[in-house]
Amino acid sequence: MLKRLQTFILVTVITVFIWLIAEAQSLDTETHSLQIHLQVSDPQSLIITSDTKTATTVQVEFQGSTATLDRLLHNLSGSVNLLLDTPGEETIDIKNHLSRIAPFKGSGVNIRKVEPAFIENVTVERLIHIKDVPVHAPELSLVTLASAPEVIPDKIEVSIPESMAEEMRSSRYAIAVLDPVQTERIRQLQPGVHELSTRVELPDKKLNKFAKLVPSSVKLKINIHDNTETWTPDPLPVQVQMPPNMTGEFRIVFPEEDKFIKVTFTGPAQGIEKLQADRAAAAPFIALTSDDLVQQVSSAELRFRNLPEGVIATPDKTTVSVKIIKIQPPEQPAGQ
Repeated sequence: MLKRLQTFILVTVITVFIWLIAEAQSLDTETHSLQIHLQVSDPQSLIITSDTKTATTVQVEFQGSTATLDRLLHNLSGSVNLLLDTPGEETIDIKNHLSRIAPFKGSGVNIRKVEPAFIENVTVERLIHIKDVPVHAPELSLVTLASAPEVIPDKIEVSIPESMAEEMRSSRYAIAVLDPVQTERIRQLQPGVHELSTRVELPDKKLNKFAKLVPSSVKLKINIHDNTETWTPDPLPVQVQMPPNMTGEFRIVFPEEDKFIKVTFTGPAQGIEKLQADRAAAAPFIALTSDDLVQQVSSAELRFRNLPEGVIATPDKTTVSVKIIKIQPPEQPAGQ
């Protein structure tokens, strides 16, 4: 009885083992998404210049034993790099390329189908390296410089596709470029020497898409001239601003000492020159609201309008005394 039981167990174990082996070796088919990244084998000497997308998602149908499929899919990250090493234009046969690279090569898994099957019109070009390309400083008309700006380093290396090399040689220089944030920062800098890092571009915008610049950024050294000027004109008359519909109802009177105010203007020379050419723009004023008029306030704050950028007005006093007089309507003659 015991012997028969042992025989039964042994047969069962052998049967299960054979079934597992057969199951592992049986063919199976699975479809998975893969992202294909086109890259060149040597980025220092080759570049992709076509407008083809360098990342493409494809559906790949695999066929193999359960065991080999499991191993392959376990090692698959979901994206694969296809390395291109030959200059020229070609249509990429994705299935053919995948079959020649790890982890597919020698995996025992057959790539049955890829959709889409091709990446068309892929152009690879050799890179031409041009050394000692001078870097020009950007236009800096927003500030007055004490000396010419300095670019450090003042020469870079430019790598450009072979088909564009002639265009590069015809305009053989690069430019240090300021972004809006840097432009605003320079506008606010105090006089003296300053350094900031800027990116470098080629003057021909279409070349920038494929050009490789080393280094890609430079230091810009600028020495800002102290062009601040001060101007104190003769005392300026104080003007009045009030709601237009109330101008005929009130009269504003200033005491003698507040009719004219001494003001000192400080700022960039260009701004001061504009004020000197248009003294009306420099005049101080008070702004009275309808409530101010009705309540007959006794003082008001001095204000300035249309001052050139960077110019600051400093009056001898910030408020002036006012007398607001309500204008009485004329009496109607009797009998009318």
